[in-house]
Amino acid sequence: LIANMIKTKEKDLELKKHLEHSNKINQAKKNYEAKVIREETTRLERENEIAMLEQKEMELIQRLQNTQNLQKQAYAELEKVLVADPKELTQTGNLSRQTTSQSRRF
Repeated sequence: LIANMIKTKEKDLELKKHLEHSNKINQAKKNYEAKVIREETTRLERENEIAMLEQKEMELIQRLQNTQNLQKQAYAELEKVLVADPKELTQTGNLSRQTTSQSRRF
């Protein structure tokens, strides 16, 4: 009778240890899965942020190229004015007005 009680207590204790161990493993799995989800979410947010920054960079590069093209055109017009004969400039007053209107764009 006492031997049976001891065996029952040992089995209960073994079962309790097994359940505690299983609970610890399950909790560790849940914690790991939650961590993986948080990291994946953070990674996706960073990728989206990088994509938006890359898009902004492309837009800024395009604006810079457009500005550089306008500057080249303005310098070409200025060079024409500087090289042109003063008589031609007075006859074609449009050239100076075009240069002035382009310089306002900057």
